[in-house]
Amino acid sequence: MMTNVMCRLHQLMLSVKDYDLSPCKSLTGLRPLRNFVDNEEGKKTVVSVKGCYEKGYSIVNVECKDQPRLMFDTVCTLVDMQYMIFHVSVRSCEGSAFQEYFIRQVDGCPLNTNGEKDRVIKCLEAAAWRPQ
Repeated sequence: MMTNVMCRLHQLMLSVKDYDLSPCKSLTGLRPLRNFVDNEEGKKTVVSVKGCYEKGYSIVNVECKDQPRLMFDTVCTLVDMQYMIFHVSVRSCEGSAFQEYFIRQVDGCPLNTNGEKDRVIKCLEAAAWRPQ
């Protein structure tokens, strides 16, 4: 039951564009959603998107503070955005998490425009930050 509730929460946040709201209007809190420091050691969440066009994938890397349900949050976010995940590599070391996703759009194409890449980056930054 809790999984369905959490998935629905992700869908709701995506539908109201929680990732794109100003910090004072965010549904998740008062912190800015881009370039924020997400722990007391000063580590930032870093999300990048690269094309691997010869294989037809986009490679998404997420580096942030490790926390419970982080992979659940990032996978739900990508699925809710209508991306197919083909391969995932995850590791955690000394409180930091490193995730790499090989994704395509549901039409089978990699992310082609800077707007698409920017939206994925914003959404994953928001997903990595959401309070547990």
